[in-house]
Amino acid sequence: MDARHVIHWKGHLTIRDGSRSARDFLEALSTGNEVTVDTRELQSVDVCHLQILVAAHNFARCLGKRMDVLVPPGGALDEVMGKVGLADPLDASLLRSGGTWTGIAHDERNAA
Repeated sequence: MDARHVIHWKGHLTIRDGSRSARDFLEALSTGNEVTVDTRELQSVDVCHLQILVAAHNFARCLGKRMDVLVPPGGALDEVMGKVGLADPLDASLLRSGGTWTGIAHDERNAA
């Protein structure tokens, strides 16, 4: 049975919470095919969690699993994403559909 796992990001997430967040993703991805990250109660988030989010999304894709991120417009994650532009070494950015981040796009123009 493939249950949807929901990871709730709430309150203020800092680097001190990073290992717990990474563990949550590993557990969810190891036990189901669909993971949702709910950020509706998130008040602030640091860049470490953006890195964890991108890594978890890439890991889910490699495993053939789906990961969605619920992001209310103007919410903490939406605000941070707008400020930093989410760029990793692969020039990846999250794709948005309404209030959900649905995937990662890689800018092929910048690929070596």
